[in-house]
Amino acid sequence: MNTPNYAPLIGLTLYAAAVTNDPAGPFGIGRVSNAVSTIFTTPTPVIASVAPAIGGTNGGNVVTINGSSFVAGAAVSFGGAAATNVAVLSATQISCIVPARPTGPVGSVSVTVTNNGGVVGTLANAYTYQWSYAAPTLTAVLPGSGDVAGGMPVIISGSGFVLGATVSFAGAAATQVFVISPTALVCLTPTGLVGPANVLVTNVDSQSVTLTAGFIYIYPNPAPTVGAALPNDGPIAGGAPLSISGTGFLAGATVSIGGVVATQVAVVSATSITCLTPARPLGSASIVVTNFDTQFGTLANGFSYIANLSLASVSPLSAIPGTPITLTGAGFQAGVALLVGGVSVTPTSVSLTQIVFPMPLGTSCATVLNVTNSSTQSANIAFNPAPTITSVAYGTGPVTGGNLFFILGTNFHPGTTVTVGGATATIQSLSITSIFATAPPGTLGPAALVVTSPSACSASAIYTYQ
Repeated sequence: MNTPNYAPLIGLTLYAAAVTNDPAGPFGIGRVSNAVSTIFTTPTPVIASVAPAIGGTNGGNVVTINGSSFVAGAAVSFGGAAATNVAVLSATQISCIVPARPTGPVGSVSVTVTNNGGVVGTLANAYTYQWSYAAPTLTAVLPGSGDVAGGMPVIISGSGFVLGATVSFAGAAATQVFVISPTALVCLTPTGLVGPANVLVTNVDSQSVTLTAGFIYIYPNPAPTVGAALPNDGPIAGGAPLSISGTGFLAGATVSIGGVVATQVAVVSATSITCLTPARPLGSASIVVTNFDTQFGTLANGFSYIANLSLASVSPLSAIPGTPITLTGAGFQAGVALLVGGVSVTPTSVSLTQIVFPMPLGTSCATVLNVTNSSTQSANIAFNPAPTITSVAYGTGPVTGGNLFFILGTNFHPGTTVTVGGATATIQSLSITSIFATAPPGTLGPAALVVTSPSACSASAIYTYQ
């Protein structure tokens, strides 16, 4: 801490002689003894200047008094009225708050500094009460809102504005303040934060007035809008790619679906955002895009959560080309990708639980059917199985044919055919695991017995003509 270099007290030393009856003196006479006394006095303060030397009749402004021989505890008065908050900063400087004009509206007064002990120093006409104003009032700021970046011209209306008045918005000083008249001033707004700001006008006489929430800071960008989402549905497990279209998207925007934050949000442009959907229960949910400036846009019920993709059955499992095939399951999305044996097939209809497509030509035997949603979920199911023959009962007959025989196996679907030695046998009855047929005429000896599915997949055994 710095200790002010106050002026020292002045010491006066006085000497006095006294005669005492001291028989022990060298000549048997009284001895003279000296008495010493020191008297301390306070220096007289000297005022050189007051800065600033002018102010309003209401006082209240801070001034600095320059001079010498100022002592801690000194008092200050202006025209006889005591100043407040007096602080002796050093032996040459005092700070204080000017009191209100003691008498009369305007004019100059003497400034007095009084050190301890009543030692006074005065500077005549050292301070001038130059103006006398009523307290200002505020009625409006036009326009009442503006960009957080500031720099916007506004007109402030009220009363009692005087030249030299200052303006602040939420504590930040406005620039280029011009008092047009006692009822109007203009200025440029400073930078601010989104939301309401108090506007403060302070006259040169330190009188001020505040208009609470007199100005609202806003971002210059319009609020975003959300127009559509593709796809507009996805699995409850989340993680599905989503493309959102709209307007006013800003870098750093966030996306929520049904109140749950989406991940991997990328603002592609002012009109496009991509993201991955969050996990959520079944049902519709609103999509909300929020820009970094807290403005947001909402697409009510813009996305539907559906069951996770699953495949249950295919019917029929094998068929001649062009036959409608029905795939049942859950969580199918519009735009689903369908592969049959690795070959892309276009569905004729898609619902949440069913896909219908034509049996493609040349489908591989014992292959798989693959479904991939736009959400990237994928699932497989076995398709177009080849028939198998496990045994042939009564597989021996005359060359004239007509013999009834019985085939056991798997994957005998409607439309399956049977040949013996290349000639077509007549099927009497058929199930998925058995065929009862009548043998055609043939030639003596063993003949190939071939079972062929509707999609041309086959299995073979031996039939013997006798």
